[in-house]
Amino acid sequence: MRTSEAGIEQIKAFEGFRTMPYKDTGGRLTVGYGHLIVPGDGLVEGSPITMGQATSILRNDLQAAENCVNSTGTALTQNEFDALVSFVYNLGCPAFQRSTLLRFIKQQNYIAAAEEFPKWDMVDGIHSSSIRNRRLAEQACFQHAIYKG
Repeated sequence: MRTSEAGIEQIKAFEGFRTMPYKDTGGRLTVGYGHLIVPGDGLVEGSPITMGQATSILRNDLQAAENCVNSTGTALTQNEFDALVSFVYNLGCPAFQRSTLLRFIKQQNYIAAAEEFPKWDMVDGIHSSSIRNRRLAEQACFQHAIYKG
């Protein structure tokens, strides 16, 4: 599966657009829609990017999150997939792979899985209201498939 356009727009809204590279909460150089700058990607501190470039970079970055979610081997609706890609893009595949959220998905217990989203609202050990809002939106997207899908 691939992330829908609505899913991409939701991730863009969560991440926010930054034209200039900045240090994220972990001190890593970041630009665009949450892209972590790595050696060899042609992005450097002090050099701006356009919104178009940021969207292209995001689509490329999402491939790793999509591969992670697709590797679960579980049939998902588009809403479930989009919610999980957003989750993985923000937290990383290793966190998702060891999560109770994934365990419930593999058990096809989607209601219990949905209840896991808000539990992932911390940044550096501190509860974050902005991350909690993101998790609640991801949960709502995921649940849309459960209750209305």
